[in-house]
Amino acid sequence: SYLDNSNTSMSIGGFTEGARVVDMARGYSVLANGGMYSNNTCITGIDSQYEGDLYQENQPEERIFTEDTAYMVTDVLKGTLNQPYGTGYGLGLSIPAAGKTGTTNSSKDTWFCGYTRYYTTAVWVGYDIPRKMPGIYGSTYAGKIWKNIMNQIHEGLEPWDWEQPESVELKADPRTGTQDYFSTTAEFR
Repeated sequence: SYLDNSNTSMSIGGFTEGARVVDMARGYSVLANGGMYSNNTCITGIDSQYEGDLYQENQPEERIFTEDTAYMVTDVLKGTLNQPYGTGYGLGLSIPAAGKTGTTNSSKDTWFCGYTRYYTTAVWVGYDIPRKMPGIYGSTYAGKIWKNIMNQIHEGLEPWDWEQPESVELKADPRTGTQDYFSTTAEFR
């Protein structure tokens, strides 16, 4: 909606008209794929007996984020699952994964969106006509559904972590000793 143009919560999914689950999954898949967006589907073509080819081939991928940005955001989102301060702590998988919980005001909608190098899955829990769900958060039902799905579809797959781009360095803060990733190509102003 045009009302979202000045919406400060838009960057974390706060839209006037909401978001579709498929759009959330596509958004997180950009991070999983090193910053590349793909609108491809399993549909390779649609033919009409009257109009011929209506749709043919999948579209080329498009770079949305730099590779270093995607890697560093993924590193942060791994903490959601694996660090005690993470809002999805305990939802980690047996392979490297990253994710984000989401809960709207009054817990009317809850989300868990997460990904591995293999798959991206988004789960929404709520009512078609929004109503409060006290005590429900992104890490409860949505997170547990996500974890169950991801465990099943990753069964037997090798752990596959993201490769650190050459443009990313692990540096320590000289004052605190805390280590973090930094882009060697980022412009600081």
